[in-house]
Amino acid sequence: MLQDYINDKFVAIVDVRGIQAPQLSAMEDCRQKNYKQFDWLIFYDMDEFIYLRNFSNIKDFLNQKIFEKCERIQLNWYFHTDNNLLYYDNRPLVERFPETDRRWKNIKIGGSEGIKSILRGNKDYVIHNIHYLNTSLRSCDGFGKIKEVEGIISNESDHYYNYINHYWSKSTEEFMNKLLRGDVALGNTTKHFLNSINMYFGLCDITLDKIEYIENRTKLNLSEYRLLLTTNLKSNNLTLI
Repeated sequence: MLQDYINDKFVAIVDVRGIQAPQLSAMEDCRQKNYKQFDWLIFYDMDEFIYLRNFSNIKDFLNQKIFEKCERIQLNWYFHTDNNLLYYDNRPLVERFPETDRRWKNIKIGGSEGIKSILRGNKDYVIHNIHYLNTSLRSCDGFGKIKEVEGIISNESDHYYNYINHYWSKSTEEFMNKLLRGDVALGNTTKHFLNSINMYFGLCDITLDKIEYIENRTKLNLSEYRLLLTTNLKSNNLTLI
């Protein structure tokens, strides 16, 4: 139970309701309270998992001598698709969503993928946004190679050994459950729904089943995606039944 971790002071709950850009506020609050106490700080979401091919735990990875001069370790960020699953089932994430080679189109910039960072402790810096943290920090890739890089661009990718798996959408049903909970800034607004649906179909295949399922739960008209689906089917000489 989460309460057990809270009681043991292993987990702290920070109430950021009513605060503008609450995720950044929570991250900055965590940084200010902890950066002097720990060797490294990691800001990842609950649907993001660090994959280290040659290490069984994160401590062994971070204790490598190759990171002695590094202040920010940049790991590439893989968005998983829905693997064309419409509904939730009880298998582990890695079994349900193995597809990683189709990344969200907007994350690919100039042929490079997005990154998230592991930050050295005992360094005072400012978190500007979730990905772009501070260009003054000495950055390196997952092999300890120093990099001159800004923003979310990672030109020398470490795709095979060390990276972050982001199970952003999961199945269509799970995506909709998350969508209908609302956004911290936009709430349950049409703008929030359309932004998220656009992101979803930028990552995942467009199918009639998915369109109808999302329309039924949001009461939105997704005619543009129906048209796009029909156009794609015709270009592949297929017929929409």
